[in-house]
Amino acid sequence: MTTTKPYPCTNAVMTNHLALRTVLFNNNNYPTNASYTNSTWIWNGSDWSTSTSFLDSAGPPGRKGAGMFCDASKIILFGGENSVGALGDTWSWLSNVWTQLSPSEHPSPRSFMATGSSSSVVISVLFGGKQNGLVLGDTWKWTGSNWSEVYLSTKPAPRYAANMAGGLTHVVMFGGKNASKVFSDTWDWYNDTWTQIVPTTSPTGRYEHAMAYDLTNSYSIIFGGADGHNV
Repeated sequence: MTTTKPYPCTNAVMTNHLALRTVLFNNNNYPTNASYTNSTWIWNGSDWSTSTSFLDSAGPPGRKGAGMFCDASKIILFGGENSVGALGDTWSWLSNVWTQLSPSEHPSPRSFMATGSSSSVVISVLFGGKQNGLVLGDTWKWTGSNWSEVYLSTKPAPRYAANMAGGLTHVVMFGGKNASKVFSDTWDWYNDTWTQIVPTTSPTGRYEHAMAYDLTNSYSIIFGGADGHNV
């Protein structure tokens, strides 16, 4: 059992499948949410590790509700929020170094958006989120160096705190919430198109759940979340 591990927090986590490791970027302290942190941790399959070099002014400032996904050999982090408000910055993680990127186009500042990428890194997508009190419903894709908005007539309803899991070539999104509703719908993103899936069996509506794709068994996994009444 590992003895070194991140402290309790709300966080963003992303698997770098090419390096066979998971990178976690700490967000605000739990349960007090009294401060925002920016430490970075790596899971190698059996142990957590960190370094003071991962916690410095060169990395993303502390925040909560950021989004992370794979882009080839890099990990991309976008947005989130801190005590000032919603953030709209883009960062890459490569070779244990955070670098702030300056794409010419990018989504508006937001937090708790859903982000995901396919396992073959053919597609990376961002949907929705919230900008302070405004719930968003726009779709953006990451091209490898820039953000590009995708305008669609068929798409999920605006929401935040949904989650995504990337398959080999598709990305699946489930759940989330807005001001009045907790969602239990399933959407598939492929070829710049959203398609609603109506499975015969589905989890109950929830948000802030964990979601990941099992490459070995070729299915997506959902764990936990909240429904407005229970966790």
